[in-house]
Amino acid sequence: MVGGRIHRIAVVGRSETGKTLLVVALLKALSRMRGVRVLVNVEELRQIRYLKVGGARERPPVVEEYRFQVHKSRTDPVVGHIVDTPGLQEPPGRRRECFRAAAVTFRALLEATAVLYVLAPTLHPGDQGLNLDQELIRYASGRRPTLVVVNKCDLPGAAELVRWARRVNRTPVRAVSALTSEGIAELAQLMLQRLLRAEV
Repeated sequence: MVGGRIHRIAVVGRSETGKTLLVVALLKALSRMRGVRVLVNVEELRQIRYLKVGGARERPPVVEEYRFQVHKSRTDPVVGHIVDTPGLQEPPGRRRECFRAAAVTFRALLEATAVLYVLAPTLHPGDQGLNLDQELIRYASGRRPTLVVVNKCDLPGAAELVRWARRVNRTPVRAVSALTSEGIAELAQLMLQRLLRAEV
């Protein structure tokens, strides 16, 4: 690993932005890259999708970490963890879980060496919650490399959200769809180059 560190890329954002499916899509894209070894198998990726998407509401807020290695040379692998965090701002009526999810997410954010902040067209520029997103993105990008990802780019409203994100943030913004894989391979490459500074 570089500098004796494990690089933790925290995937952060509000509920319903598709963070977990994005993590699965990124891990699959990384597994197809030359020189990258993902230390989780495809069957486990299906389990991730089932547990977090199918049964997430029955589980307490937790952070899941998925490890991969980038082999630039035989003696110098870059070790990365993609850290899947709980969704912020849970639905009304679940205040206790909302606070627990926020605490878990903020701890992951503090421990991260890089951040993927996820937005989606379910959030629109008139949404007051975007003020929270904007402040968290500013906080993250002021302390560590950060990319803003607009997921679900195949849905209406994605282009408007991308324009908003580019207008209010200085961090790079990428539009992708974890469901259709649009833009995922390019995002995985950018993640390695910009967040881990690893060439493959």
